Amino acid sequence: ERGMLRFLLFTALLFSSDALPSLKAPTLPRPVPVAMHLRGGSPLSEKQVIGSMAALCLPTGALLTVSPKTAGRVFGVPEPPTPFEENAASWFGFTLSVLLMSFVLHTFTDLPLSKILGIVSFLKILMITHQMWAPGGQCKALGTPVGPFWKWLLLHVAIVGVTATQGMHSWLDMEVLIKSIATITFLNAMLPLLWVEKFYELYGAAPNQLTTLSRVFWRQNALASIGWSAWLILSTDYSPVKAILPSIGLFLVASVYSIITQEWRTIRLPHGIQHVLWTILFAFLAYCGCTL
Repeated sequence: ERGMLRFLLFTALLFSSDALPSLKAPTLPRPVPVAMHLRGGSPLSEKQVIGSMAALCLPTGALLTVSPKTAGRVFGVPEPPTPFEENAASWFGFTLSVLLMSFVLHTFTDLPLSKILGIVSFLKILMITHQMWAPGGQCKALGTPVGPFWKWLLLHVAIVGVTATQGMHSWLDMEVLIKSIATITFLNAMLPLLWVEKFYELYGAAPNQLTTLSRVFWRQNALASIGWSAWLILSTDYSPVKAILPSIGLFLVASVYSIITQEWRTIRLPHGIQHVLWTILFAFLAYCGCTL
């Protein structure tokens, strides 16, 4: 009987994890997924999110700026764009390129926002003077007056001067300047977004020259401008990736809208696969940005 009790006791001790932990296989910590090594669990780091967006979208912006006709052929538009469509595409490509360049400079360099603002204004001076006086610019190619461009040209010349001299030796608060420019850009972008016919009239073009494709480009141009304005303001208080989230969100909403309304049919694209791919890209970047 004693032998039986000893056997039962020994058996109980043998299978007791608390009494004899050394007899069990050691418990190893669970491997942490690669994504969890980054703050918040995003599969991409902050620089990777911004770098990926720039790498994938900047070629499109540059191509639209330099050669809208070539961009149309690349994206499968069967007919060459009209001069007004070319102009709208060129402006959208330029605004998109400036937007992405601002993101990259802010993230990968030590330039302050005021210097980035000065660089952007210098590029806008080049774009505006091209539209005013170049043979292929808006005024000569479309016959619109140069008058509406003067106020923007003078504004950006003043911005370049102020940012180059550090606010005229600090008599001007650079944060006030940044927020003022962001507000002006936002308000200017709302007109083509909400009332593109009136926008055309202000620049001397007839509303009946608007096509569906040019409307799409002006809408996208307005969204890029609004995104740049939001980035300019948010960058003073938030991390670079949080500051670009409004831009990603706006482009994501525009892509989803294009799919729902089948807008690709009205702008003469052969299919809507491009819109689906852009939607997936911006949804992924939005997820990464929100989880960082």
